[in-house]
Amino acid sequence: MCSGGSGQVVKIWDLQRKRCIKWLKGHTNTVTGVMYNCKDEHLASISLSGDLILHNLASGQRAAELKDPNQQMLRVLDYSRVSRHLLVTAGDDGTVHLWDTTGRNPK
Repeated sequence: MCSGGSGQVVKIWDLQRKRCIKWLKGHTNTVTGVMYNCKDEHLASISLSGDLILHNLASGQRAAELKDPNQQMLRVLDYSRVSRHLLVTAGDDGTVHLWDTTGRNPK
């Protein structure tokens, strides 16, 4: 399980031990969404500053840092259930972006 919040970090939790086992840094504002891809290889996180960060779960490192092209606060994040490389974000202006994480650009 993973969570975000006002601490500007993503936390990964061990539910059996009921404790946080990893902190993923990189955001400069409140983390508003976190989600694993369908293969549990990457975790994506979004923030109020419009950042979209892809975290490599094996290494714990950032795989990519992307920015909302409209510079909006990001509120919604969802990975495709069909492709591990596609995800969608939505910002405060109502714009929805489909991202191909291999190309690092919204469609």
